[in-house]
Amino acid sequence: MKLIRVGKLFAGLFFAALAAGASAQTITSLDFPGALATTAFAINDAGVILGIYGDTSKAAHFYVRSNTGKYTSFDIPGASPAAPGMGINKFGVIAGYDIDPGKVHHGFVRTAKGAIKTFDVPGAGKLSGQGTFVSAIDNAGTIVGFYFDSNNKHHGYVRSNAGTIKTFEVVGAGHTGTAPASINLAGTVAGTWKDIHGVWHGFMRTATGTITTYDAPGGTNTYGGLINTGGTIAGWYLGATDAVHGFVRSAGGAFTSFDAPGAGTTSGEGTVTLAINTAGVVAGPYTDSAGIEHSYVRAANGTITDFDPTGATQTEAWGINTPGDVVGYYTDASTVVHGFLRTP
Repeated sequence: MKLIRVGKLFAGLFFAALAAGASAQTITSLDFPGALATTAFAINDAGVILGIYGDTSKAAHFYVRSNTGKYTSFDIPGASPAAPGMGINKFGVIAGYDIDPGKVHHGFVRTAKGAIKTFDVPGAGKLSGQGTFVSAIDNAGTIVGFYFDSNNKHHGYVRSNAGTIKTFEVVGAGHTGTAPASINLAGTVAGTWKDIHGVWHGFMRTATGTITTYDAPGGTNTYGGLINTGGTIAGWYLGATDAVHGFVRSAGGAFTSFDAPGAGTTSGEGTVTLAINTAGVVAGPYTDSAGIEHSYVRAANGTITDFDPTGATQTEAWGINTPGDVVGYYTDASTVVHGFLRTP
């Protein structure tokens, strides 16, 4: 599963750091003041950015960067930040998850004024690697994610702004279970689930609880999960050669497959989608035939522009907002990790 590889790259590059397409795009490097490493994972419509940085003592912290460039650090009491499950809505409310000293995961919500509240899904396991994970937050303050129970099976949940939590499962999900990844303003949740045969599929769940599953045509495994206000879903799938291909699924169920220019065509290579905005613009990383990651933006009309910040040796795009601003992180030749902001 490519996202797992992407997550490992985050951990490897970020914590190791602690031990150009065409057109008028502008790419700004993001570095928390005095940090050894900086990442960026999400950006809201106001241009507020959310990420993680490592300080000079090699400890990791969350940060928020305002649209004027002011950085604010914050921590969850008694815990370390975890990524990439985090999001920020247009009101500046942040949702994410952390890891306690016992390596148990917990969800949290942080208001725009800085008040933090942690939460756990009833039934979440309390051993190392278990607990509550957060995937996304919408503008109404509804949070979606998944939790690992005491048997290490994961299930989906939806948490309302008032704190009410409802859990759910895709019928036929195996031990790995159900993994929501996003939610739109209509309350439709999108995500991925794994069946008893070990095959991954996409799903969408309406606000009333109706679940529809799907597979990308020609795919051996489908990883969906990014849904916008119009009901368009973006994701990726494994093809016959185990190369990764991006896709967009319309609200009516029509699929369009795509590959970033320069993406490799063999196992472990290809195109991943990690973000979609209201206009249907998609962004993410792709891996070339040399195993190097770059980033791309795909317009709603299908035009794809790839990019790397100046001096980057690896680049991963993670978030996009309505205006089309993209955030992510890259590694330079000295293996230092920096966040970036790309404006169209």
